[in-house]
Amino acid sequence: MQHPYLYFSEEDLPAIRERIQNPPFAQRWARLMALADSYLERPVATADQILHRALWPMGVAGTCAFVYAVTGEERYAERAKAEAFAALELPKWHHGYDWNLGLDLPSSHATVTCALVYDWCHDALSDEERDAFRRGILEKGLRVYLESVEQNDEWWRRSPGSNWCGVCNGAGGVAGLALYHECEEARRAVEHAWGNVRWFLRRVIGPDGGGHEGVMYWRYGVRFSCLLATAAERFFGDDDGIFEEITGKLTGYWDAYMQGPDLKYANFNNMNERTFAGIYGLEPRDVEGGPHSYLAALFESRVPGGDELLLWCADNGSEGVGWEGVSPFYLLWRREAPAAGMRPRLQDAALFRGAGHAVFRSRDLWFAYQGGKVNDHGHSNRDLGSFVLVCDGERLVHDPGYGAGDAADHSTIVVAGEEQPRGARARYVRFGSGHGFHYLASDLSEVYEGLGRWVRHVVMVGGRYLVLLDDIARAGEAEVEWRLQSRLRAEANERTATVHGPNTHLHVCAASPEDAEVAAGPNNIEMKRGSAAFHTVSVRPAANTGDCLIACVLYPSSPGSTPPSVTFEEGRLEVTRGKGGDAIIFAPEDEGWMLVSVNGADASAVPDGSERMLTLFRR
Repeated sequence: MQHPYLYFSEEDLPAIRERIQNPPFAQRWARLMALADSYLERPVATADQILHRALWPMGVAGTCAFVYAVTGEERYAERAKAEAFAALELPKWHHGYDWNLGLDLPSSHATVTCALVYDWCHDALSDEERDAFRRGILEKGLRVYLESVEQNDEWWRRSPGSNWCGVCNGAGGVAGLALYHECEEARRAVEHAWGNVRWFLRRVIGPDGGGHEGVMYWRYGVRFSCLLATAAERFFGDDDGIFEEITGKLTGYWDAYMQGPDLKYANFNNMNERTFAGIYGLEPRDVEGGPHSYLAALFESRVPGGDELLLWCADNGSEGVGWEGVSPFYLLWRREAPAAGMRPRLQDAALFRGAGHAVFRSRDLWFAYQGGKVNDHGHSNRDLGSFVLVCDGERLVHDPGYGAGDAADHSTIVVAGEEQPRGARARYVRFGSGHGFHYLASDLSEVYEGLGRWVRHVVMVGGRYLVLLDDIARAGEAEVEWRLQSRLRAEANERTATVHGPNTHLHVCAASPEDAEVAAGPNNIEMKRGSAAFHTVSVRPAANTGDCLIACVLYPSSPGSTPPSVTFEEGRLEVTRGKGGDAIIFAPEDEGWMLVSVNGADASAVPDGSERMLTLFRR
């Protein structure tokens, strides 16, 4: 079979050359060409870069190889070959940790790098070079992969919540397809990898398209899986229904919803706040910002009639780490359609079942909540019940991100001496909206052994402020602490703490219990990469026995303004500021306290969140 054939053939190139002359493809092609030209002057990757930061060499080699295939200019093929040979000349690509003997992430990147160059630059390779590619891919990639899945049964082979499963199996499958007609071992690798990737994609993507490992690592595993899925579909003529399942889950919506109006993500799990910040093309430093472009393009292309939100993500997102903003796959996978217009209006209350992430939004506020699971298969933070908050484009409540995994590092409830266990899950008891409010009730009772019950209620009132009510039943004399984390300075005054943003202050008012002790101050959160200066607002019931209700009002206002007056008595929370006021009524039911009404608006019709609640943007 004549190369290239993984994602396109020689017969497809005239159509590719035509499409890149027209918008929106022309703009991305121009950047891809500019990157390829810059790579001609960039030094070839060192051994350390290949073995530790191999996504970037893959981007260099893949970009130049694709530009060669399209233009026929040999200087790009030579640059792609040079990057690939830097890897091929190394004695091995995998590290051989005691906890992982075989294929790992860097060796997966190097395997895909060489497979792409072998396929896309095949006619620019001499017989000796082709032989070197085949030997290197087989010895350093495919045989290591086969040993991993056939002999070692590595932990990642079928791990539903770890990016390693998607990356390693995806790499083994792509390389196996590149050598499929040339050796039996490649065909064996494809059989394993394609089966494992189908298994992974059906589990890593939740019923509404989200995942447990956070946006960054979820993307990582899914994009390598889709590199194999698209190549296998083309090679075998069938995808086993994978893409119908993916699009049926509205995959790609989660990526859009989890980016706040400050253009930073709700960085639950091991993900830094600046990761994917911004929108592709808005600022030079944000060229890797926004939703994942080629995944959105791929998913949108499989929706009959298209999808307005996914198309917007494709045209305004980036390719993420490694490709420096744009990759060949946007040009290959994006559907033939005019450029996307304005982003369609996202709904004000969105729940992503499975992942357990929820978003409330209004003109002024954006609140994202983690009510899913402490991941037990890959990266995991003990962050159930945590949240981030943005007001008027300014982030006031932060998640510390990568390296800060303990419950005490997050805006949640902490029980002294306990840590949230891996595998712990929350469930939604209520989720939805009523007249003038959004509401969720999240049952986190299995998170701590020291609590017999913990249900976190969140109400966004009039789009202006938040009410958090934590309904807690202690199993013994457990010490309970309510925590809020911010990168901004925080100070306390009696029963109110204030987070000082440059343009907005956040008043944190403890309305219950009566003996609540409120404190605020700096807290150096220990990070894997140094330490981050954070401030913590803490609310502690003075008594450590019996059931308790911790009711806190999070009220944004202009600097220098006074906090609202709050009272809580027998389930009635009153919030008064100036001449205006609100009444939020809770009452005990079989499963604990529940919201009854907000300013007289009935909350009884708010559903339990078990059914899909996302607005579809299908054309």
